[in-house]
Amino acid sequence: MTKHPLLAKISAATAVLKARREDTRVPLTKAAFEARRKEQRRAIDEVSPDFRRCPPRSLVKMVSDRRRAPARRQGR
Repeated sequence: MTKHPLLAKISAATAVLKARREDTRVPLTKAAFEARRKEQRRAIDEVSPDFRRCPPRSLVKMVSDRRRAPARRQGR
């Protein structure tokens, strides 16, 4: 769908989350509920990008460095 691998992973994660939202049936037994929750978390972890390991896409550069104290109001 997308050429950039990070955007492809985000698109896949969105698809998994949409499918999860549409699945409204929740098992009533605790073991089945925990198994379902574990499977959902595994599915999200597989397709979610790890943003901490990704290189930064943009950089911020200071235009000016004014280190003055903020102005105070008169009389206070």
